Amino acid sequence: KTSMRSKLILISLFAVLLFMTACKKTVEQVNSNCPPTPESIKGFLTKNVLIYDSIFINWGLSNQTLIYARNSSTSPQPEWANERVKFYVDGTFDEILPSEILREGSWSMNSDSTVFTTSGGGYPPYSSVVETLTLTKFNWLDQTRKVRGVMIPRY
Repeated sequence: KTSMRSKLILISLFAVLLFMTACKKTVEQVNSNCPPTPESIKGFLTKNVLIYDSIFINWGLSNQTLIYARNSSTSPQPEWANERVKFYVDGTFDEILPSEILREGSWSMNSDSTVFTTSGGGYPPYSSVVETLTLTKFNWLDQTRKVRGVMIPRY
């Protein structure tokens, strides 16, 4: 009995150790089983040029509206297809607006990577809740302005 119990304990410890080491992955290996680390989040954001997959206004309200969807020929505001953002490791970003004007600014995340803040010339700081951040999607929600964006890497 003791031998069997010892084996079960060792197997359990091995499984926990395996899970813990599996979650110390690089950004290329992040998956739904491992919460992203601040390093993997920063790596994902700074590795890719991001474009919008969809944008909603009045999020969570009775008049919630989808204003842009990448794979829709009937998006009310198709000019959002021109929008793209490149975040840099130094905390700055370049953004091409839907009007194709370049806007520069800075970005940061809080210590647990749940709040994303941007600021720059000509507009106030905006803080968004990070809803999802994987290798294929960055969902954010600006609760103050009731705007929800889904960004994807541009390939």
